[in-house]
Amino acid sequence: MPCELVVDERGRRCGRRIGLQRVMVRGPGFTIAESRLVCGHCRGEEMPPVVAPPPPPLTRPPCPVCARRTASKTGVCYNCRMALVFHCRTYPHRLPSEGTLSRQALAHINIFRAEELKQGAIILRMREQLDAL
Repeated sequence: MPCELVVDERGRRCGRRIGLQRVMVRGPGFTIAESRLVCGHCRGEEMPPVVAPPPPPLTRPPCPVCARRTASKTGVCYNCRMALVFHCRTYPHRLPSEGTLSRQALAHINIFRAEELKQGAIILRMREQLDAL
């Protein structure tokens, strides 16, 4: 439930959620103690600074090709792997040009995991040609 303390002269309430406190409620000709939900801000407590938790440690190293994302089990990130797969599907009999993302991905891909991809046979053949150069 939200805080029930009145914040301003218009009768608006705070609306934050935190704890329970006994407050003196004044009415026409009476004052009684009543338990109401009250936040620490309305009680005048200092709020602790909000600090974001540290990011979780990377379980995998960054991609050796683009260095922007984490590498998957294939040794390169998803985008670099898809660039290589697209090249293999489009130009199956030609090695990627030197300096391109797909050429770098071909050099860094884990050949044991590449066998499992749809274009795995083409990738392995291109990797053998690249190693022979």
